[in-house]
Amino acid sequence: MDPNTLNVIKGAAGAAGGDPVYVEDVFSTYVYAGTSAAHPITNGIDNSEKSLIWIKLRNQLSGYPYQNSLYDTESNSDTRYRLTTNGNTGSSILSDSVNSFNSNGFTLGSAGEVNQSPGEYVSWNFKAARGFFDVVAYTGDGETSQSIPHGLGSTPGMILIKCTNESGTNWIVYHRSIGATKAVLMDVPGYPIDQAYFFNDTAPNDTHFTVGNSNDVNTDEDTYVAYLFAHDEQSFGDDGDQSIIKCGAFTSDSNGEFSVSLGWEPQYVLFKRSNQGGSGNVDGSTATWQIVDVMRGWNWHQTRHLLANSSGHEITGADWSGYNTTLATGSYIKPTADGFDATAGAWGSSSDFIYMAIRRGPMKTPEDATKVFAVESISTPTSGTTKFTTNFPVDMSLANVPSGPTIGWMQDRLRGYPRFGTHATNTTWYRVMRTFDGNGESTFLGNNPFFLDADNTSMTYGNNTAGGANLSFAFGRAPGFFDVVCYTGNGTAGTVPHNLGAIPYLIIVKNRSAAYNWYVQSYDLGKDTWLQLNNAEMKAGNGTLFNSTLPTDSVFSVSDMAGNNTNGSHYVAYLFGKLPGICETGTYEGKGQSGGTTDLDFGFSPRFLLIKNADANNYNWALFDSATGMASSVGKYIRPNQNYDYSSGWTGANAVIDNITDGVRILDGNAASDLNASGNTYLYMAIA
Repeated sequence: MDPNTLNVIKGAAGAAGGDPVYVEDVFSTYVYAGTSAAHPITNGIDNSEKSLIWIKLRNQLSGYPYQNSLYDTESNSDTRYRLTTNGNTGSSILSDSVNSFNSNGFTLGSAGEVNQSPGEYVSWNFKAARGFFDVVAYTGDGETSQSIPHGLGSTPGMILIKCTNESGTNWIVYHRSIGATKAVLMDVPGYPIDQAYFFNDTAPNDTHFTVGNSNDVNTDEDTYVAYLFAHDEQSFGDDGDQSIIKCGAFTSDSNGEFSVSLGWEPQYVLFKRSNQGGSGNVDGSTATWQIVDVMRGWNWHQTRHLLANSSGHEITGADWSGYNTTLATGSYIKPTADGFDATAGAWGSSSDFIYMAIRRGPMKTPEDATKVFAVESISTPTSGTTKFTTNFPVDMSLANVPSGPTIGWMQDRLRGYPRFGTHATNTTWYRVMRTFDGNGESTFLGNNPFFLDADNTSMTYGNNTAGGANLSFAFGRAPGFFDVVCYTGNGTAGTVPHNLGAIPYLIIVKNRSAAYNWYVQSYDLGKDTWLQLNNAEMKAGNGTLFNSTLPTDSVFSVSDMAGNNTNGSHYVAYLFGKLPGICETGTYEGKGQSGGTTDLDFGFSPRFLLIKNADANNYNWALFDSATGMASSVGKYIRPNQNYDYSSGWTGANAVIDNITDGVRILDGNAASDLNASGNTYLYMAIA
């Protein structure tokens, strides 16, 4: 058996049979701060077999090169050998760089290119899996064509090839949207090259790919590595019927805008321009390879680009001429619930692009609430120093300083967190809204309760919140539990797609562009009603706002009204599911003072409990948490609709709530309580 076939037999078992495979099993974007000391990166990816680790320095460090450094398990047994996509050199040792591939990540050395303090870095980790990715090392034979076996198990959508033992050879890229009669270079900006000697005009199939006799892909006895990416292979997820990667093409319209539908929300996109026609002011003359991902700050207000063909540092739209940071134009390119689009008109008219996109995770339904929700209470945090640390990437946070008072400062990843460090003082890029009023996000550009740290799992308490938030909540997006959707209104009643993967039982929608209320739809209260998070009013008696339609596991409905769908206005929606052991919603009936207690059994002890009287006005939203305490001896809670200190004094004979096993008990000690008016229906949401 020839060496190339033997190499594939080791290959990518991945999604072929066995347990379900999810995107978080085979791909990770992990951002970290350099320490100049060896340490492990624990990203959950098993790199003990075929895999690729791509590392890039994000910020400027004087005296250090900023290479795109690629390390794989197949081209050399020494893990320190790396290739660079922004150069044409062969594989070479970078001492003390990637010291080992591990079963749950990899170990870094202290080399400046991958781990220099105070550098900020990103790593993209691809694990071989059928239907997603494969790595193939092969030896050239110098013939007109050579057929190379692979273990992808499906037809590749894109292939990157590089000679590993010789310098002066280019990175050669096959892409399904261009075809096998042409190739694109990755290390050099430019457009497709029409030459047969790259792929011998032969398209790859689900078992082999073909190379021609170019020195870049097939010189006799030279060694090569190929990175193969699948396209739309629907073999992932709980039922093995979902895709996690797509390789496609799109064309901008006459205004330089585009919209790409993937069928899911992306977390990572690699793309470049592929034609020389049209016009534009971004990269129409250079056709660079651009990388965006949600962990570095790809959101609805900015795009942080890295270039695969450049050693340069991370740039944002603000670094390019023509970029407009106002909310009206948005970022150059932004993720949507089912793909990505651009509305800023900066990509040139009638411009063709190719891309490779990877689905956002996680896909697996959580079983441990501590992996998706955190709460913390700190008596006196110090702005810029004190941290709120979780064990998951934070997607949304709610900051409060009851004694400030500062209540309900809402931030999320999809709208954009400020970074602590390089851009910590540039607050004009970031958006904050408050639950106690209806103002749009642009009102509070100078106020950032949190700066998201380099690791994405911790936040540094920020400015203008009375020295730092001291009651804080953090949420992670996960199937069945929580999702975030940003969308632009069109003024016509219809539906908005989401990725909760289950029916949302509580939806909170806010107009980001202008002053409108926070609107709440509750599945438990029915299709013809809604509440407002920023006031104490009872439920509305008609369902016009949500089109008298309950949400499904794929969409929620909106009207033609300003509250959730004015044409051209930007919105954010927070969706919560009902997930046993993690999150519960429901209703109960108040019994009034001395009317008896009500036990709410959630199946867990809640760390977060939100309650609202749905039947009567002048009853506040009540938010209890485990960090403050829910016992009757504590007797206090915050009211998201009021910018006041804790509502307190609810102890002793006036106690309104107490802990019980797997839930809480609503007490009947006080007629003025927000929790127990006789005969009224109350809505609740509890998180473990």
